[in-house]
This record gives sequence, structure tokens and C-alpha cells, in this order.
Amino acid sequence: MRILDCPFCRVGADRTFHEGPLTLALWDAFPVSPGHALLIPRRNVATWFEATPAEQSELTTSIAIARDAILRRLHPQVPDGFNIGINVGAAGGQTVFHLHVHVIPRFKGDVPDPRDGVRHVIPARANYLRDGAATEAQAPRALATGGTDDPFLRHVRPLFARATDVAIIAAFVTGQRPQPLAVARRRRARTRHAHPPRDR
Repeated sequence: MRILDCPFCRVGADRTFHEGPLTLALWDAFPVSPGHALLIPRRNVATWFEATPAEQSELTTSIAIARDAILRRLHPQVPDGFNIGINVGAAGGQTVFHLHVHVIPRFKGDVPDPRDGVRHVIPARANYLRDGAATEAQAPRALATGGTDDPFLRHVRPLFARATDVAIIAAFVTGQRPQPLAVARRRRARTRHAHPPRDR
């Protein structure tokens, strides 16, 4: 981004609440919550990965400075939490291509379900604790999977060991579309007529 076009290269003193050797801290002009702050390098650099280690270090240190300034600004109200984040590149949501770190105060009730905060950049995958999107460890195991480590096998193996006669009923779920009941009945009827029962 050209310096002349960059809103962070000509930010007013009224928005700046901290000045470091390499960085500035300022109030966001379009806050998503009260006390929303931004940390930026003085140098016009597009992303975190283009900043020098010294700039990255000072930006990181400035997070605590921003938190203290937010608490003073909002007193006596106290945030219940914070989101701290960086958008990198257009695909990552960056719209101003001068590196900036968001420090966003959060409050109970500001959204219906705040779980997984920054994961909501991709909403459908944000809350893995809700709507059946459980983690692998939390996902229910299949009742029967086949093989020697089948979780169902330990229940039936003792029964097989002492059985003299075994009758097995199996049900299968396929990926096919459900059929209307009338169609299913007609097909069963045709099958019965085509293959009459044999004498036992």
C-alpha cells in the first residue's frame, strides 16, 4: 500500500494512546466493541511476516500496554475477555495493507455463543463443540466396524462361544435416496412372486 493512501501512515494524534520506538497503539476508527485497539509498526509494512523481529517483538509487548489502556478507557466497566488477532492477506480478511494487530475487548452477551472466538473467520467450522461437529475424540464410535478390534465383537464373542444355533439379522444403510413406501412394497411383491418359497 502506498504511504499516501495508507490510513495508518497518517493517523491523528487523537487516536494514538501509546508510542514506542518502532510501533504505535491507537483506537480503531471502526470499533467492533468499545475499547477496540490497534497496534501497528511505524514503518509501512504489509504483514506480520514482512516485519522485522524487532518490530514483531515490540508489537507483542504492546499487547499488554493496549490491555491496560483499554481497562482505563472503559473503567468502571471491565471486559470479560479479549480477542487478539492479525489478518494476513486478502484471503485472510486484510483490507488495510499496513500490518495491524487487533486487541478487541469482549463482553458476556455480545454474541449469542462466543465459543471458539477467532475460529469464526470460517463460520461453518468455528464451533466444533456444537451441531454434531465434535472432535475425533468426542465423536461417537460406530457400533460395528468389522475386524478383530470391532467394538461390538467383545459383546457377541462370549455368546458365540456357548451357542448351539445362531440366527443373524442384518440391516444396512446405503447412500441411496429413500424410496416411497409403495414402490418398496411393489418390489417386495415382485420378488416374492419371482422366487416362491421352497418346501422345507
